[in-house]
Amino acid sequence: MSRAPVAVEGARVGVLGLAKSGSAVARLLARRGARVYASDVSAGGKAAKAAAELEQAGVEIELGRHDPARLAGCDWVVTSPGIPPDAPVLRDPAVAALPIYSEIEVASWFAEAPIAAVTGTNGKTTTTELLGRIARAGGIDASVAGNIGRAFSTAILEDADVEWYVIEVSSFQLARIATFRPRVAVVLNLTPDHLDVYASMEDYVADKARIVENMGPGDALCLNAEDRGLEAFGAGRPIERHFFHRRRPVERGAWVDDGWIALAGERDAGRRALRREERRRRWVGHHRGGRGITDRARRPLGRDRRRQSSGVARQRRDMDERRWRGGGVCR
Repeated sequence: MSRAPVAVEGARVGVLGLAKSGSAVARLLARRGARVYASDVSAGGKAAKAAAELEQAGVEIELGRHDPARLAGCDWVVTSPGIPPDAPVLRDPAVAALPIYSEIEVASWFAEAPIAAVTGTNGKTTTTELLGRIARAGGIDASVAGNIGRAFSTAILEDADVEWYVIEVSSFQLARIATFRPRVAVVLNLTPDHLDVYASMEDYVADKARIVENMGPGDALCLNAEDRGLEAFGAGRPIERHFFHRRRPVERGAWVDDGWIALAGERDAGRRALRREERRRRWVGHHRGGRGITDRARRPLGRDRRRQSSGVARQRRDMDERRWRGGGVCR
């Protein structure tokens, strides 16, 4: 089933970029009956290898440039995450006149399971990995993908029967959505980033805010209460807004209270103890941007809360080990 706002089967589709996401979405679209033209400014290396594989799948390839004239003959275009919103090829009048979508938008058209999406400036990858482990520890078959090293389109191709997709999304990916709707969205923090591409911080924040654009009744938005820039996200929309804080109580959501996860305004409000050894380590809430608090994000996934907590503990141990080996904070 496809929820695409445009025709896919038989459509002439241009794909910009042949890295992981571009290659995966080109393959996905070819399997769905589209006539795909894919290009990359690189003429060798990984792009050449991806091109050879895609040609076997029936994708038309051009390396060394993006050709506006050939793209103008397409019905619509897909951009890889590495293609910034202001890329010269996208400013070409003939290309700019076409519908242009990000890879996560296109992949979402074919998702048969709900999506939990994580964004923010810092901590996205760690939190996405953590939520995936929490879900699986609780007995939920979850596929982790997105701007994390594994394309969402790859997850759609390989994990069609999962119960949830947990994906990391960037501002560049959100800039080109149309129908993308996460059932759970997490926004960790906002600090100045990509200002070599965006004209202002306001423009960057506006693209991040698009994560809630298509959310509706029954959907949950989890926000960092320590970041004042997130206060307006989702306000006035018919969605559930939950907040998290590392130190202070929130009206609805979670915070850390002397090594406990405390909840307010929720159906199981109160204090929930961490396992004793984890409480002693006092890991929760000490990561920058509040990325350590995950109870609000995991609630809509449901299932076994005790097993989910054990998944948190295992992920914390893994990250502690990685920080020790790497000599720094796990990014």
